[in-house]
Amino acid sequence: MTAKEYLNRIRFISAGLRVKEQELQQLESDLYAIRSVDTSRERIDGGIPVSMADKVARIRDMQIVINKEWDQLLDLRKEARDQIMQLEDGRFRAVLTERYLNNKRWEQIAVDMNYTYRNIIKIHGKALQQFEIQFKEFLEIPYLDVI
Repeated sequence: MTAKEYLNRIRFISAGLRVKEQELQQLESDLYAIRSVDTSRERIDGGIPVSMADKVARIRDMQIVINKEWDQLLDLRKEARDQIMQLEDGRFRAVLTERYLNNKRWEQIAVDMNYTYRNIIKIHGKALQQFEIQFKEFLEIPYLDVI
């Protein structure tokens, strides 16, 4: 696994969690927006009736999954942060932290660090090279591909 693949996992997991949290919010708002049944209309049979308890259980199951994934993400972030902080060059630490742990766009990193976009990309490339050299043995561990 390359340094970029390793660090990008954090960004991808974080993005996936944001999507799941939005989905959970939508489910919760749908639950609270349920209206009473109009019994004066014709009854149409079909489908599987879903009780309020079933909907609440689905929401709770999703919350459990999200919480487990958050725990994994926090562990991955801590591990990556510890490794990034071992890099000697402060610019490397700043770029990798902002991009992979804080999910910032390249343009924003350039503005924050007072560099051009092009320079940030160059620093990023050098930072990844240094990360791979420094943590070569770690990046070769097969279980990393599974997470």
